[in-house]
Amino acid sequence: MRGGLALPVVYLAELYYTLHAVTENELRGKMIKYLILVLKGMAYGVTHVVPGLGGAMMLILLGIYGRFVESVGNLFIKRENWKQYLGFLVPVGVGMAIGTVVLAKLITVLLEGFPAVTQFFFMGLVVGTIPAVLRLHGDMRPTVGRIVALLAGIALVVAVRLVGGESGSQGTPVAITTIPGLIYNTVVSFFGGGASVTPGLDGSYVLLLGRTYGPVMEAVGNA
Repeated sequence: MRGGLALPVVYLAELYYTLHAVTENELRGKMIKYLILVLKGMAYGVTHVVPGLGGAMMLILLGIYGRFVESVGNLFIKRENWKQYLGFLVPVGVGMAIGTVVLAKLITVLLEGFPAVTQFFFMGLVVGTIPAVLRLHGDMRPTVGRIVALLAGIALVVAVRLVGGESGSQGTPVAITTIPGLIYNTVVSFFGGGASVTPGLDGSYVLLLGRTYGPVMEAVGNA
């Protein structure tokens, strides 16, 4: 009788430890997965404060561009998948916030201590992205439509740079503490946000062109 009872007890004990081990392994796997997403979010956050590092290009290199766009775009549309979307967006968002705040503090110090050197560094990053943009498509031969698109892009950059008249030509930062400045910053940030998820564009460079980069970095760095 004892032998008959011993076998079920041993079996149940083995089953318990097997299930327990599986649960721990699954938990460990989820933690590692979320940690990787946080680290990828930090890399993406860096692109928000360094002109020349496109956010969309970084997402593509990290292998999460499609999932990121789908999660953000369908979060409030496909409500049946909201847990899946949040499970991805929350760790990425946490990492993005960490990367943005930490690097913003460093950028603020560099802009205050070495403004000219830092600006030239930014220009080098922007120029360095041209080859990456040219490789986004296999056929980059100039055509009439493509030249028109190029000129339209240049015109848009010049238009944004000239907003504000004389203060814009002098490169004076737009204060975000006034109502007009807040509205202007909201509009520039809107376009910057769109640029950060568009391959070939750079959200922080849009802020730089709109003369809100310095005040925004100072505000984030002092948060």
